[in-house]
Amino acid sequence: MPTNRVNATLSSEDKEAILAALKLVREKLPFLIDLSKQERKKLAAMGDTRYSFVHRALQVAEQCPDVLPRNFSVEDYRRDVDLLDALLSITQTVRRLEEGLDDTSLELGAEAYAAARTVYRSVKFDRSGGGLDETKKELARAFPQKPPRKSQKDQKSEPEE
Repeated sequence: MPTNRVNATLSSEDKEAILAALKLVREKLPFLIDLSKQERKKLAAMGDTRYSFVHRALQVAEQCPDVLPRNFSVEDYRRDVDLLDALLSITQTVRRLEEGLDDTSLELGAEAYAAARTVYRSVKFDRSGGGLDETKKELARAFPQKPPRKSQKDQKSEPEE
């Protein structure tokens, strides 16, 4: 059997508890929005440099509110930045979790597929007469036969139209 890097189980109770916890997380973030691809393209992305700019500008706004337009709310700006900071912290944690889930699923899929191919090869070459003909056919459907490729020699000998 191939290497088994992930050797674990997840009980149905634990799975349900995890899904419930994720549902609770979603419920605690009722303000989350979904942007279309077009909306995403229109927005100015904020990387590390702009993140620092946003924080420095907030300091300036709090220190010098009299230079800002009358309709500018420093309080709203502060709330946005505080929420942004909180969400970025959550996002980093969720991304690490998602990467772990993706990597583990990829590894498990590769392990399961390798094991399945071992089973298929064993069934395919079984000579015990154990009545596995239908099973062989069923498993073989995962590997559709391609028509044999004509060699260059065969292609040259065919008459041209």
